Amino acid sequence: MPMPAVLPPDLVFAARLLRKSPGFTLVATVSLALAIGANTTIFSIAKQLLFERLDIPNAADLRLLTSMDANFSHPMYEQLRAQNQVLGDLLAFHATAVNATVGENAERVLAHEVSGNYYAVLGVQPQLGRAIRPVDDTAGSEPVVVISDQFWERDFARSPAVLGQSITLNDVPVTIVGVNPKGFTGAASTLPSQTPAVIVALAKATLVTPSSDGRNWLADPTSRSVNILARTKPGVSDSAAQAALDTQFSTIVRATLPIHAGDTVPRLTLRDGSRGLFAQQQVFATPISVLMIFLGLVLLLACANIATLMLARGARRQREMSVRLALGAGRARILRQMLVESLLLAAIGGASGLALAYVGRGAIARFTPHFDWQVFGFTALVSIATGVLSGLAPALAAMRAQIADGVKGSGVIGKSVVGFQITLATLLIISAGLFMRSLAGLTAVNPGFRTDHLLLAQIVLPQNRYPAGANVAFHQRMEQAIANIPGVASVSAAEVPYLSGERRTRPRRTLLPGLSGVPPFRCGLER
Repeated sequence: MPMPAVLPPDLVFAARLLRKSPGFTLVATVSLALAIGANTTIFSIAKQLLFERLDIPNAADLRLLTSMDANFSHPMYEQLRAQNQVLGDLLAFHATAVNATVGENAERVLAHEVSGNYYAVLGVQPQLGRAIRPVDDTAGSEPVVVISDQFWERDFARSPAVLGQSITLNDVPVTIVGVNPKGFTGAASTLPSQTPAVIVALAKATLVTPSSDGRNWLADPTSRSVNILARTKPGVSDSAAQAALDTQFSTIVRATLPIHAGDTVPRLTLRDGSRGLFAQQQVFATPISVLMIFLGLVLLLACANIATLMLARGARRQREMSVRLALGAGRARILRQMLVESLLLAAIGGASGLALAYVGRGAIARFTPHFDWQVFGFTALVSIATGVLSGLAPALAAMRAQIADGVKGSGVIGKSVVGFQITLATLLIISAGLFMRSLAGLTAVNPGFRTDHLLLAQIVLPQNRYPAGANVAFHQRMEQAIANIPGVASVSAAEVPYLSGERRTRPRRTLLPGLSGVPPFRCGLER
């Protein structure tokens, strides 16, 4: 009999059996839903963090230029762009943060300062207005800005009249000329949390984000502050492009930077740029991998639990299997029926797990993963694998059924499944214990200072209004004002305090009078 004609009756019969055993069906479904839902959630987060590409056309063609894990200076970028013949046009951008003021409301937002060809190279068109153009990236042009979709919705209620309005960035008036499309996260990252709220031209960088010491950091060849992306050129391999660019870069470095005897000239390398800078890989790759492994083991344990339940349930169906064999049913037919039952149960658990994962997709702070066909496909594959794994042992036991004495071989299979359960459960308990021990050890580490009764406030002053010297005076007045508040025991200022969570590649230093940093304040409160 053809397979399509056989499966519907098998499905109907399997559904009827599950309906007759509501307790078994409920326990099995909940177990599978929790295990599959957890795996789906972590997979969706891993996909967003480690596998998603920038939401731009042909993101796979992007290449990131790096030099010993450092950025490039703007003069280096201009010379590389002028000499480049092995890649498409090179774009540059500088990721920073600015004080954005709309009306009377000021907030600290992420910003990208970009070259005039930024949008053209990425192939992105604003959903409203126009993009940054090469003419905007000149010294004599008017300062303009393209805002993000979220910034547009939050501060302008998605009004089309936003075009032409003026806002200030670090006290510099800029005119809004466009709104980025929804889902565009910029060239630096695929994470929505890293989406730049405002994008301005690089030529205005020294105006919007001037250096604290007053120098023109954009023209300084030693100020390596910009990142470079480019698209591949048809017919040129990555290795050939890297070799040509590395030679050019070596010449540029020798001509623009002081090279002393014994110094190593930095090399230029070409990396995949489809995920931007991909900075989250260093932070999340290992934890996500560990979570996926542990949740995979949990799913295996759930499969073993379901297999044990189905074996116990199958023991009560020995008479049914013997009668079927006596009536001429083949063992392959019985195997298929048992697998259909487990696959149906896994499908119900998979659908429930997917629903749980979707409802709880925002449970992990800072991440709201997208549920697309890849997530659905992952859940479907996991559900099918779960159905096969959990139904294999009961199906093999049913195949060993004898007409006279029922299932004689099921005891061996059952003992094997139970042994596997015990082994896997022991492994998970030991691993969980080691994890809890490590966590307890980390929380018990003495940082060398008191961590209680502390308040942290970050104050970022516009460099245009508070140049070097004036900002120090402001912070001294602020420190004195905070110290006079009742209940404050002490006040200190630091450029990067220990409790801020900031990551810096350069050495941390405490701000002393006369230094021109922009420190947060840390206050100690009395009991």
